[in-house]
Parts: sequence; structure tokens; C-alpha cells
Amino acid sequence: MLNKTTARINTKVFVKTGLDLSCALNDFNHNGKTEISYEQVLHANEQLQTIIEAIPDAIIFKNAEGCWQFANELAKQLFHLHTISWQGKTEMELKKLQPTYRTAYENFLGDDENVWRSGATTLFEETMIDSDGNQRIFIVRKIPLFTPEHQRKCMVIIGQDITSHKQATERAHRLAYYDPLTELPNRRLMMVRLEQAMADSSSQGCPGALLFIDLDRFKLLNDTAGHATGDLLLKKVAARMKICVHEGDTVARLGGDEFVIICSSHAHHTIDAITRAQLLSYHILELFKVPFQLDHHNYYSSPSIGITPFMGQEVPVTELLKRADMAMYRAKAEGRNTVRLFDQDMQATLDMHNLIGKALYRVISHKQLHLHYQVQVNDERHAIGAEALLRWDSPEMGWIPPNQFIPVAEESELIITMGDWVLETACEQLRSWESNDRTRSLKLAVNVSSRQFHQPQFVQRVAHIVKIAALIQLFLNWN
Repeated sequence: MLNKTTARINTKVFVKTGLDLSCALNDFNHNGKTEISYEQVLHANEQLQTIIEAIPDAIIFKNAEGCWQFANELAKQLFHLHTISWQGKTEMELKKLQPTYRTAYENFLGDDENVWRSGATTLFEETMIDSDGNQRIFIVRKIPLFTPEHQRKCMVIIGQDITSHKQATERAHRLAYYDPLTELPNRRLMMVRLEQAMADSSSQGCPGALLFIDLDRFKLLNDTAGHATGDLLLKKVAARMKICVHEGDTVARLGGDEFVIICSSHAHHTIDAITRAQLLSYHILELFKVPFQLDHHNYYSSPSIGITPFMGQEVPVTELLKRADMAMYRAKAEGRNTVRLFDQDMQATLDMHNLIGKALYRVISHKQLHLHYQVQVNDERHAIGAEALLRWDSPEMGWIPPNQFIPVAEESELIITMGDWVLETACEQLRSWESNDRTRSLKLAVNVSSRQFHQPQFVQRVAHIVKIAALIQLFLNWN
């Protein structure tokens, strides 16, 4: 039988495996006895070796002096330890033997003293370049072990390769926050950065500005040259706009041919954000005068740009985007390839837009909608039918023209509800006309929203409304 001292000496035969069990044997108690056999030591060593090699992480043991005593197979492969005599050497010695891993060895050594002082398991994230020149990222756990007298015994280092996880996380982040075509921030990230820019503006007391950019006649390019050519233009436009902006500004793609630039303003800037935004806009216009190379052909494009200032968080982010969008549409309406700044007239239009949007939700339940019938005649000026025209009589705002409230309704599901009401009312009118010989043959034309027309159940919905109306003849035309 072997006592502790004899067993500790005999463990030297395992040096060839790189594993020294002397640390594990200090407090060994086998069924309450203080003596163990050589076979038991060998068996314990083999079990521990098997367990350590089965762990899918790089594992290294260092003694109290920092000399490497053990490395499992993954650690040996990672540092190419098979090519050198490494046991009993410190990182300072190892980096001389393997200059390729100099930085990695220095990083491994750097935090040891802090770990010893803390006396607790400590986690680090370490980056190293492997022999193939690839970057590897590890979560490193350093575990200090002490004797019963609180003397340093050894340190266990476990390195978990998280490179694939990091890469997957980064890919997921880019998919969530970046446009895959242009690699610009997408709408989601733009909203986050705009909110941050508004918060910075509030805390610093400096205004910022938002640019809304839309490419003129982009749909025509897509329709004539194809979407691949359109995508190529979008990528080249994004590249040009990125070189225009200052550090701290954001260029983002909202979707389609719409881009946004957030001009942040800080106290150290020599000019305010509004002036910077205007100068930037005219710079973009100048850059667009240079043709884009698309499949070996020159293509001239132009942008319409709307600008709106912001000061702090006075208005919601969505409202700010509406203002910039409205200014952009003013630029388009006034000839394209130009810049317009959001002003009070646009604000009045936007206020009316918002007021209409809120009031529209009660128009049907409060019976504020009406159909007016515009007579249609033939060449002999005889009435042959009518066109149903939707009108809104608001108690608060009076008669609202269709060109003001229908576009607002089309921004939401309200246009579907309103369209159903129009069809139901038109069918009721036709049924009323059927009871009179003079109007029985009249036809009725109804305007249908494109959004309503593209509803999956549109045909079934119309058939249901007509069935309920119980019309003898269907004199209903669609426009």
C-alpha cells in the first residue's frame, strides 16, 4: 500500500501524459483511510484524463510559479504545442519559442496576478490569431486553487471557443439592423439613432436635422432595365451618400429608393445642423450630376430632398419623419432634383392630416359619410346612370374634400371599412331605383380603392354585399 507521500512520488510516472495528480491527492480520503494503492492512483489518473479530454474546451494547468504543467489535446492543437518542449515553461518562455502566438501568451499571462488576488474564478474575453491567420475569440475562465494554508497551488485555465457564436450573433445583428443590399442602417436602427440624436439635442441644447431623400423616376428604371439594375443604382447611391456625411451622422435606407440622413449637432460644431443639412443636400445634388455606371452604361439620376429641423424631443420620431417626408414631396411637386425645408404651411397641412386621421375613426358610426350621385348621360343627353361620389360632412370641420380624407384613410384599414360602406350604400340605392320604372335601368359606377381591390377576399366580399341587397339586376360598374 502507498501512503500520500509515496503516491505523490509515484505520480511522476505520469509526467509523459502531462498530468500531475499531486494537487488532487492532498486531501485524498479513500473510505476513511490515508493509504491508497498504486493501481488506484493510476485508475484515478486515467479517469481524470478521460474526463478532461472529453471536455470540448482548451484546458491548461499552471503551477503557482506560472509554469505550464498540463494541456489537453485541444489546447495543444490551438498552440501547436506538439512542435515544442512546453512543459514547465512560463508564457514568457513560450512566446520566445513561438513568436506567432506572442500576443496570445501575453494576454494569458496578463490577468494572472489579479486572479490570484481575487481568489475567485474570473472570466475574460480573449482574441487570438491562429496559425492560419484567422481570428479566434474565447471566453477564458481562470480558476485559482489554494492549499489549506491558503498558499497558491495551481491555476486552471479553461478556454471556450465562441468564434462561431460571435459570428452568428453578428450576422443576426446585421440582418436585424442593416439593409442587406446597401449595408446601410435599416429603418429599425435609424429609428433608434434618431431617438438618440433627439435625446442628445435635448441634453446639449443644440438642434439637429433630418433629411429625407427619394430618387426621382426610380420606378421607371426598375420597369425598363430590371430590378438588378435598380439594385445596383441603390448600392452606388448609398456609397456616394456615405462619403458626404460627417462623423456621428447616420445614412440609412428606409426601403425602396428612400434614404434618410440624420445630421446631429454638437456644441463644438462651427455651424448649426440646419445649415449643415442644407449644405449637405446641395452637395448631394452636385454628386448626382456625375453619371452612375450601370452595366457599362451611364445613367443620370436625381434626388428630391426634404429637410426638417428638430430641437430635443419636442415631437415624436414618427411625426419628424412625416415632416421630412412632406418636405421631400414638396420638392418633387416643385420640379424634382431640388431641396425643400419643412415650413409652417406644411405644418398646417400636416396638422390637418393628423386631425382628419383622428376624426375618420368615427365617420361611419356617427353617420357622417354621404354618397352624392353625379348623373351620367349618353350622346342624346339622356340619363343612363350615375357615379357614386363619397363625401364627408364633419360637424367640427365642415365638408372635407375627398382628396384630403381618402389618402389619409388609405394609410390604414379604414379605407377597407369605408369601401364596404360605399358598396353597401350603392347597392341599397340600386335596389331603390329598381322599384321605379324611370330609374330601373340606370347603372351606378363605384370607385374602389386599389388597397381594397387587392384584398384577398375582395370578390367574395362584394358577392356577399350584393346578395344581401337582393338586387334583381346588377347594374354596378367598378372604377
